[in-house]
Amino acid sequence: MSRSSRYGGQPSRLAILGELWLGPNPEMGSCFRDRAELVAAWEKYGPEAMAMWAHGGRRPCGWYEFEAPPDLHRTYATERSTLYERGLLGIDEAAELEREWRQGFDQAQKLSTDAEREVHYREIDLPASLRRRWSAAARRRRTRAIRKEGDAALIPQPGDTSA
Repeated sequence: MSRSSRYGGQPSRLAILGELWLGPNPEMGSCFRDRAELVAAWEKYGPEAMAMWAHGGRRPCGWYEFEAPPDLHRTYATERSTLYERGLLGIDEAAELEREWRQGFDQAQKLSTDAEREVHYREIDLPASLRRRWSAAARRRRTRAIRKEGDAALIPQPGDTSA
């Protein structure tokens, strides 16, 4: 089946934006005849696609094709942490994700085992750099709390006759 019969001639704006967002239709293929049409579509509609879908640590497929560093490959499960770690997010977008990840990290601290926490970190796509930083800070807080409890146990309490 030819492109023109699949898409009725020229692809619609909706078909173009859809492909720039999600990539070629897995059943129908690309709505573009060749790479030159795809490049022209990105030049024309790329800013609109970015405004619509470049947020929350996600990027449209067209961005990966035309704007991303050449060694960057999209993996949905780790897209957000990858873009964060590579410094490819805007300041506000990164800060928003950090707040979200911090909430997830804090929830993980309530889990019973390290293994459960690790699963949770993978599920929320927590960047390794934040996990290391926040985990170190949490360990320091726990250590200080334990020392404080130990010091309090050494201080005679009113009514304590054991001293």
